[in-house]
Amino acid sequence: MTSLPLTSSDIIFHLKCKKENITQCKNVLAILIIHIIIIIFTYFQVFSIHGSKGYIQHNVFTIILLLMGTVITYILMFIFHSTYPANSFLLTLWTLISTLFLINLIIYYDTTEVFEITNLPTSNPLIISSQVQNLSDELYRLNLQIGQLFISVSNDSSLYQTIVNLSTKTDKLLKIDLVNLNNRLKNASTIYNTLIPTLSDYVNKVRCLSNSGCIRVPSTTSPAPIITTTLNSINNSTNCNNLMDNNTRILNKYFENINCNWNLISESGKKYIITLESFTVQGNANITIHDNLKNKNVITLNGSITNPITIDSNGYNYSISITSADTSSGVIFEIDYENLDVCSMGLCSNNGTCIVNPENMASCICTGCWMESNNCQKKYNPCDTYLKCKTIDQNNNPTNNTCKPLETSTQCSAQCYCNGSQIPKPYCL
Repeated sequence: MTSLPLTSSDIIFHLKCKKENITQCKNVLAILIIHIIIIIFTYFQVFSIHGSKGYIQHNVFTIILLLMGTVITYILMFIFHSTYPANSFLLTLWTLISTLFLINLIIYYDTTEVFEITNLPTSNPLIISSQVQNLSDELYRLNLQIGQLFISVSNDSSLYQTIVNLSTKTDKLLKIDLVNLNNRLKNASTIYNTLIPTLSDYVNKVRCLSNSGCIRVPSTTSPAPIITTTLNSINNSTNCNNLMDNNTRILNKYFENINCNWNLISESGKKYIITLESFTVQGNANITIHDNLKNKNVITLNGSITNPITIDSNGYNYSISITSADTSSGVIFEIDYENLDVCSMGLCSNNGTCIVNPENMASCICTGCWMESNNCQKKYNPCDTYLKCKTIDQNNNPTNNTCKPLETSTQCSAQCYCNGSQIPKPYCL
């Protein structure tokens, strides 16, 4: 059997047929994929909105049928791809079937809620009736409990009576017991205010006894009689000087009419310590002790004293005046005085020298670095105030410079040792 040779037109025809077949296959495939995607998208849209159990099961079943029918339809279309009417018939048939499936979906969705309700476990009327009865019983018991609660707080209940009794006791406490307590407090306050002066007097006496003999002890001597006659008069220098005893005191043992002046004069570097040991006045008399250097009165009295008075103001020139107002006024007194050196022994320590300034006050000249303000008993360090050694920088950090004091009998100065050197200098750069 011989084969006819292919002409160029035959070859072109076959090529066109193959090309058309390939194009048709691609189109059918694309339509199949788009169809499947639309079905799946529709399924998930419905699934995400409607979630009842029965509807979901039916939905899955319907979608599976749609997918299977779609795949089978397009397989048949591949088989009959050369017959265009067959493909059109199959596509039309599947479109009708798909429409029926979708209508079934919609109808099933409308009946889903009824299906769910009628398939509840309590769909049996007897079971529902039993549950309603149980609920009614619970409501009845709750109503009884509420009634008992109202009864428990009624006027006849024990709880109400307990509250009433508690309120009565509280009212009694506020109105009666507190009033009684307040009255007792007022009485105690009155008694305290009555006793406080007496108690204060006792406290003061005990305090005085503990500190010293400040409670006055009755005198063993009888008080001086009131003198109405003229007293013996001491009013001239001879008689007044006779009252001076061994240049250590001025003394008068009897009530006498006194009008005397005494001067205690020494020299610079000396001082008087004056003590008015006693001064008892009969009638009207006064005493004045005047510091002539400072031009001021250090004692002015016109009555008796009970305790001694001492004057130590570094003075060496005093005037003492005692004056009776009339011939019947007299004074018994004793004035002790002592003349001492302003620079007493041991005033300046550590070989210091004591000197007297124009105010007749003692001061010390110290050796070395001993301080004059402390009577040569404390040293000072000149490096504490000497800044030329520059032992710290501008940021208060230590440098390599040091400062050491140089002390002799007549000198106390600071010396600088710069940058670790052992040679002293007056300052560091």
